[in-house]
Amino acid sequence: MNSELRDTVAYVGTFPPTECGLATFMLDLVNSTDLGGARSILLPVADDVTDYNDQKVVFPLIKERVEDYSAAAKVINDRATLLCLQHEYGIFGGHDGRYVLDLVDNVTVPIVVTLHTILPNPSESQREILVAIADRADALVVMADKGVELLVNYGVPREKIRMIHHGAPNVIPGTEAQVKEELGLTGKRVISTFGLISPSKGIEDAIAAMPAVVAQEPTAVYYILGQTHPQVKKHAGEAYRDTLKAQIAELGLGDHVRFVDRYLSTQELVNWLMATDIYITPYYSNPHQITSGTLAYAMAAAKVIVSTPYTYAQELLDGDRGFLYPFRDTEVLSETVVRLCEDRELFESTKASAFLFGRNMTWPRVGLQYLELFAHVHSKVWSVPQSITDSLRLMEDPLDGEVPVARE
Repeated sequence: MNSELRDTVAYVGTFPPTECGLATFMLDLVNSTDLGGARSILLPVADDVTDYNDQKVVFPLIKERVEDYSAAAKVINDRATLLCLQHEYGIFGGHDGRYVLDLVDNVTVPIVVTLHTILPNPSESQREILVAIADRADALVVMADKGVELLVNYGVPREKIRMIHHGAPNVIPGTEAQVKEELGLTGKRVISTFGLISPSKGIEDAIAAMPAVVAQEPTAVYYILGQTHPQVKKHAGEAYRDTLKAQIAELGLGDHVRFVDRYLSTQELVNWLMATDIYITPYYSNPHQITSGTLAYAMAAAKVIVSTPYTYAQELLDGDRGFLYPFRDTEVLSETVVRLCEDRELFESTKASAFLFGRNMTWPRVGLQYLELFAHVHSKVWSVPQSITDSLRLMEDPLDGEVPVARE
């Protein structure tokens, strides 16, 4: 192998302009490890031929073109020293994404796999695919402690598994009033949910809770941030969003529930999170959801979170870092939000707990943990310079543990 290609990571997964949480994750992961001194090449997966505006893209994979997977493996073997694979069943071709096995079976460099979904009750095919990937991988990354337990139940050796938090922007709270002013929200109690909109997100439950919230807190406004999921829009158009609009009209909430109907950039998301007082995840379709980029973003931004008790939320909000309410229980949801609007001490203490925990989830820290894992699995040729680790650690905690106080 050419010495110039030493310490090169090949990343496989979805990537912008594909609009999904996993694509954003891979972009942020690549940027954070590159910042730490790694080189990257990208082999993004998409349904069709896609124009990628990134010179690091060396081999775009077409999802259902089986021959692309073995061809991609050859590119990785020739041009990289390590593969970092983002796995979720729906992004690869074949039944349950089986074509990905043609990739991992033909790659000769070490493999680190980030698992975005781990099913507690998989089908026989789903279990077979994950076990095969785990057998070939040198390390598997999960984003919650529950993921470790699930993988051990699959028969994966514990020593292969690493827990690294889902990354999030390195947001420093304290300027909420300024951002609210910029967005025209001064004097409002801002509640929000963000992400690609689909019926599985339970947004109708959050809307249903708003009349009781508004009755006690007339300044409350609930913002639904994000466009409709591309796959939902492809098959059902805007039917779900239209039902939400009808619900808002029926409840007389036109001044208290609003949409920001577009795919938001990371900076736009950060701004809206900074303006948010209470963040809600009303998901109910998958109680076993093992990670959530939206929840990770909200935690890292030190938001006061109210969520249904899916697996990832239970773990992330433990230790007084947020509040859980039963699936589809709009009464408890509204009561919890009202309590947080009225109890300033509870609101601020929860925010402080979220901030301290969220420092573990910033991309500088997460990128450093990935670099250290890459070094571990490829120690014969890999090195992370001390100057890089020192600068990344400085970036991850610029306040040196001090909890900022919001300026109203």
